[in-house]
This record gives sequence, C-alpha cells and structure tokens, in this order.
Amino acid sequence: MFRNLSYKRKFHLLLLFIVVLGFTAYKRSFKGTLEAINFYRESMDKIDARSSATLELSDLKTEIRVLDDMIGKKAKNPTLVQNEILGFLSQRDEDITLAKIENLHISDDSYFRIYSNIITLKGKFNPLIKTIYEFESNFEYARIASMTFRVERNNKTSKIELYNDIIFQNYEKK
Repeated sequence: MFRNLSYKRKFHLLLLFIVVLGFTAYKRSFKGTLEAINFYRESMDKIDARSSATLELSDLKTEIRVLDDMIGKKAKNPTLVQNEILGFLSQRDEDITLAKIENLHISDDSYFRIYSNIITLKGKFNPLIKTIYEFESNFEYARIASMTFRVERNNKTSKIELYNDIIFQNYEKK
C-alpha cells in the first residue's frame, strides 16, 4: 500500500499523523496538567490574599486601639468628665475665668455613644492658648473636638473681651 505513494506524499501523511498524535496527547495529558497548574496558581494567589487580609485586619485592630486611646478614656459616669474638666481648670494659675459651662450633650450612632461637654473660657490670648495646650497634652478623660475664639464687647464696661469655646468629647462603645 505505501509502495505506490511518492516520498512527498509519505512525508505529508507522516506530518498529518504527527499533528493528530500531538492533538491527542494534548487532549489526554497536557490539558489536564496545564489546568492543574493554573488551579494551583489561583489557589496560591487566594491564600496569599487571605493571609494579607489577616495581616491587614490585625493592623486595623491595632489602629482602632490606638485611636480609642487617642479619643479619650471611657468614663463610667459621663458627668464625672465635666467635674474633671472643672478640677483641671481649678489647678491652673493662668488669668482665665470660666464664663459658661453647658449641660452634657449625648449623641448616639450605631457603634458609639458620644458625650460632649462645652465650656467657654474668658481671658487673654496667651493664657488661653497655654490652657488649651495643657488640656490637649495632659487631660486624659476627653479630647478637644472643636475650639473657637470670639471677641465680644462688654456693654457695661465698654471693654473688648476674648472668649474661647471648647468642645470636649469622650465616648463609650455600645
């Protein structure tokens, strides 16, 4: 049967046989191996992503602890914070006076209960700034959330007076 064929024809049949044999080998062996390699690589990527997510989660927990410490101590009785503010002010020897203190304001969100204390100080600029700095660096029961300066004219004495409104906030987790 192959004696009647020319060498050129035999060569073409041999090439066709090699292509069919290669296709069959690919379907039966190499395709499964390549799929297994791809699955392995995807699995390793997912494992790396999960392990990095675990590291990110622990970093976030640490960051939350640091932020919790920065915001202020969790007071058992929030009205004690107002007393601590008054005690802290009474220990200062600067020439400032407490002009006004407002009632405790309570705000709730889904994770925290936020307690806000608002005080108004009256005095000269440098003693007010020094007191604010001491509150920021040494007062541990609440943190200054907001602060504004304002100038008002006293109608009785016709003097200009400097006021400083400070909002202190502390929180507790629900």
